Amino acid sequence: GRRTIIWQAGTALPSGEEDGMEELSRRIAREREWISVALEYAKISVWEYDIPEERVNSIGNFGHFHQLPERLEDVPESLIARGYVHPESVGEFRRLYQSVKDGAAGASAEIHYQDGPEGRDWWEKVTYTTCFDQGGRPERAIGIGENITGQKEAESRYQQELNLRRQSMADVIAACRVNLTRERVEYLQSSGREYDFGEMTYPQMVEIVLGTMDNAEDREKYKAAFSGEALRKSWLAGEKNIVQEYRRKDKQGQLIWVRAAMSLVREGKDGELYGYGLIRDIDDRKKIELSLRQRAERDSVTGVYNRDTFREIVECAVEQCKRQNKSYALLFVDVDSAARGVPGKGRAFDRNELLKKARGILRKAFGPGAIIGRTGSDQFIVYIGDNPLPEEVRRQAEETLRAASRAYPP
Repeated sequence: GRRTIIWQAGTALPSGEEDGMEELSRRIAREREWISVALEYAKISVWEYDIPEERVNSIGNFGHFHQLPERLEDVPESLIARGYVHPESVGEFRRLYQSVKDGAAGASAEIHYQDGPEGRDWWEKVTYTTCFDQGGRPERAIGIGENITGQKEAESRYQQELNLRRQSMADVIAACRVNLTRERVEYLQSSGREYDFGEMTYPQMVEIVLGTMDNAEDREKYKAAFSGEALRKSWLAGEKNIVQEYRRKDKQGQLIWVRAAMSLVREGKDGELYGYGLIRDIDDRKKIELSLRQRAERDSVTGVYNRDTFREIVECAVEQCKRQNKSYALLFVDVDSAARGVPGKGRAFDRNELLKKARGILRKAFGPGAIIGRTGSDQFIVYIGDNPLPEEVRRQAEETLRAASRAYPP
């Protein structure tokens, strides 16, 4: 008689052969297991969407992948109603399914979900391929989902970093990279434009900066701190960040306050000394500080701002940062000022001497741009504005702790 032939995965087996059927079953089970492992490893899930019935039927790992039942009715509305889809993706989610219902051959969207497999928000790239009946009507669609949470988080971090860079550079008047070993300017940007200065020397650049100053005292201080010789001496003395505030003329010839900073590093196989410099516009903040300083009362022991004056200055500075969408940092420092012996000294620090030393350590660590106040008997607060970099603030805080450990050994 006639024998029925069964085709599976390219293999034909006679239907009457029991051993062949068992082998076929085992092969199907193995292939399903392989597919499941591959999908899990690739963070991909597969399902079928019944378009007329608006029903999702699981294929393989859909339920485990999405932490959802194997069969879902009234999709997409049921998933939206239960809060599974993040509010920001609801519109895109509906458009995706409407596109499939309207007969698009394919549709894709990146969807933000809530309460995902790891108990947190996650992102999935959903791609549908539509299958049609003999009349050309959309009948079902095969859905493939790829977990793209890592990619989205990386994009978000990049965007945040980009915004931070834009904010941190918004008030930059000039930036440079200088080889201090060879006294050569390798990069200079001013007012948003990059310049190729060829063989421009660092002394020539210093003269250009000095030419923007109107005050002889400011010029002398700048030369004393930022000349090539001065910067090399600072490096040998262990000072890697040089900062100075001064007044300079802007494009309209008006005097404004700026902050010049140079960070020193060794680079290259020969260990040549480089300086990375920035000149920032701090006119608004400086004018607020100076106007308050005229009536400010300072702490009589340490010379830093007292509590009330510090609060006034910092409140104004914080409001300015908020208006300009800039970040700032506040550090709270508690000093143990109880008189205690210091090994090897043969005496005890009195309270005032300890507080003065603490003030000096803070000023050296955070520089003249920081605002320091004494807000309690043994408490100081340090305010740093104008988009401080978190890693730089952390470094300064660690430097403070190290300096304190050296000054007051346990």
